[in-house]
Amino acid sequence: MSGFGDASSEAHGATNWIAEQRRIYFDNAILVREFRTQLRGIKAPLLLTFYGGLLTLIACVFYWGISLTNEQSVAQIQDALKIFFNVIVYMLEFMVALIAPALASATIVSEYSRQSIDLLFSSPVGTKYFVIGKAVASFRYVLLLLVLTIPISAMCVVMGGATWKDVLLTYVFVMVHGVIYMAIALPIAVMTGKAVPAVLWSYMAGGLYFLISTIPTMAVAFSGFGRGVLTMPPFAGLSPAIAPMAGQYGTELFGQVVPLVVPTLVIAGLFLRLMMVGTGSILTQAGSKECCNLRVTSLLTLLFGTWAIGLASVPWATGVTKGTGSPWATVVFWCCIPLVFGLPYLSTWSGSGSLKSWPNGWWNLKLVLRGTPASGLPFLAACMAVATLGAGLGLAGSGSFSVLDLLYLLGVWSTWFFVWALGWLCSVPVFRAGHESARRLLAMSLFLTTMVPLFALSVLEGVLNIGSGTYTPPLLVARFYPFSFFGDPIDRACVKVGVIVVLGVGVFILSELKRKKLVASLRGQL
Repeated sequence: MSGFGDASSEAHGATNWIAEQRRIYFDNAILVREFRTQLRGIKAPLLLTFYGGLLTLIACVFYWGISLTNEQSVAQIQDALKIFFNVIVYMLEFMVALIAPALASATIVSEYSRQSIDLLFSSPVGTKYFVIGKAVASFRYVLLLLVLTIPISAMCVVMGGATWKDVLLTYVFVMVHGVIYMAIALPIAVMTGKAVPAVLWSYMAGGLYFLISTIPTMAVAFSGFGRGVLTMPPFAGLSPAIAPMAGQYGTELFGQVVPLVVPTLVIAGLFLRLMMVGTGSILTQAGSKECCNLRVTSLLTLLFGTWAIGLASVPWATGVTKGTGSPWATVVFWCCIPLVFGLPYLSTWSGSGSLKSWPNGWWNLKLVLRGTPASGLPFLAACMAVATLGAGLGLAGSGSFSVLDLLYLLGVWSTWFFVWALGWLCSVPVFRAGHESARRLLAMSLFLTTMVPLFALSVLEGVLNIGSGTYTPPLLVARFYPFSFFGDPIDRACVKVGVIVVLGVGVFILSELKRKKLVASLRGQL
């Protein structure tokens, strides 16, 4: 009988889960309200009319320019039509990059401006219900923008400038980029809670995304990635710069060439989930399901990202000679750069606010997924381990792992530990001021300890070159700046990594002693 009872309870649980997913994704009241609000009044029709009219005007002008030259061959006209298709796609990318972040930010900030966010969560509305409703509403409007341009793109198909396959795959890539812009804006809007800062920070983050996705893609494209002419690394589809031709490329995965759209959708899906659970984590307390999901998703995204970058770096890594750099450390370093945005939340604490910021220790492996200060360093260590593992999987075909690679990796790990320790120390003087003050102080301290010495050494190098009348290589930065250990010989790299380790340990010991005194004094007052 117990077996039948267990089966019945499992079936009942599955039915409840399906009903809950239906309520969140299909019967979402927030989604219905946002979509009605977006299309209410005269502003939305005017914007859509202007948007469609602008693209139509560009199409007419371009075709008029082609018709003026009657001496062109069929091949030249077809090339001109391909250029026209590229222009339409880039215009579409620009409009999506302009509208998607502002729209996603507005849907979140409107709740704060109406002061309805607290009332909303006092009702039976969970964070997942809220975030998905806002995200799907924003995405549906972006999808509407894409649909309006299909007739214009269809002219390219009719005239021979593109095929329907090119158009459909290109629209998939543009849609992915719009989702990423929208996803970036969601946590920023929750953190700021104000319209103008949310939109400005979203545009800045979107520009940073464009650079991060485009620069390595262009570098790999010009270096001749892969064994085939039409193969690109798995992350290349994330770059808006290659959207018109991305559908023509494939990528090599596990010895097989698959369409580039496949890894692009996987990476974008991981990133979207990361941003959405991050938004939910900001809206909830420490130890919530959203906090755990955020950290698990971050580790999976980091693993997949370092593997993809490492795989793309294999042709370059095979040509790296001893003493000129480490592909392993370079991949780990650049893939962990996004941690700069999360480290202020991992390494700072305060004596006011929620339990998320309360200093409950510096290392507790059991709390690694809970989002408290004691879980910051264990989670950072987990990120470093996962990034190194992903780089190793991607670079497995580049050759052997040398002692110099291990030394450079130790330098990367030590650098991140130093930054974490610096945030731990910055929390001491603003203990009662709140978490925001500690994060601002960390940003300023990080600038003073990393960028100012680099700038000073570079200026001094320039002065010495002017005084001598001859140009000499920048030896001061290479020899005395500790964070420039990439490319150093093993003896100099050992000294620099040692300096970073000593700085990190020293800052951590000082900050931990002060933290214990503050906590003890606070407990004495209670």
